[in-house]
Amino acid sequence: MVAGLAVGLVFILANMIYATSQPALVDVPTGPKLPAIAPFLDIGTIFYFDDMPLLTHLGFGLLLVPFFLTTVSRYGEAPAAQAAVDRVEERRRAAPAGP
Repeated sequence: MVAGLAVGLVFILANMIYATSQPALVDVPTGPKLPAIAPFLDIGTIFYFDDMPLLTHLGFGLLLVPFFLTTVSRYGEAPAAQAAVDRVEERRRAAPAGP
C-alpha cells in the first residue's frame, strides 16, 4: 500500500508539473499557464460527464474521499481484527472447561 501511494503521489505530481508548463490558451503559447490543479479538474469531467471542468470546492474534496477511506480501512482493519481475536481468547479462558 505504501508503494502504491508513493507511486501515485509521484504520478500526480508529474501531471501537475506538466500542467503548469502548458499554455492555458491554445493559440497563445506565451500566455497564462494551466493551474496545477488542472489534472484534478480533468478527472472530474470523467466522473460527472461534463464537457468543461467546473471549479467547485466539492469536486476536489471528493477526490480525497477514496484516499481517506482506503487509509482508514487499511489501518483500521488490523486493530479491529486484533480486538476481535482478543475477545474470543478472553471468552475461551473465561469459559468453564468441558468434559
